[in-house]
Amino acid sequence: MEAAGPPPFFTRIGIHTGEAIVGNIGYDERMNYTVLGDSVNLASALEGLNKYYGTDIIVSEETGTAVIQEFLLRKLDVVAVKGRQRGVIIYELIGKRAEANEGGLSFVETFNCCIDHYLAQEWREASSMFEETYRLSDAKDLPSKMMIDRCEEFLKTTPGPNWSGIYVHSEK
Repeated sequence: MEAAGPPPFFTRIGIHTGEAIVGNIGYDERMNYTVLGDSVNLASALEGLNKYYGTDIIVSEETGTAVIQEFLLRKLDVVAVKGRQRGVIIYELIGKRAEANEGGLSFVETFNCCIDHYLAQEWREASSMFEETYRLSDAKDLPSKMMIDRCEEFLKTTPGPNWSGIYVHSEK
């Protein structure tokens, strides 16, 4: 039974590092404090991707590069979000690296290796390794399951020599 008090609050977060316009925008009768820019749009799209990947916090490659020494990051995918053609590596922020246990560190290291095999078009090896991360998660890790399915599909129908590894998301 849960302790008395307010119910748990769940949210999803997308984080990207880049330039933005911040401030009061509008005119005298209708002023709004807001943020604008491509960086803001990407962060918003990353927030939306959490639902697809079953995660809570997704950070972009730019942010990941800046914080990887302090935070434990799982490389999830290379994506092109709605409105963009260029792919960006996305990471799930797991937590502070210093607070991670050996099992968590091992899981993330294995998953990151799986992604490297996947991007190298080594479908059989990647699929086998993703199955291991799926088992380690007690069959609850949606990204592992998704990548197993992608690898199996690519083993049936190879995407071809021009495949870039970019997964295109058409919805925000």
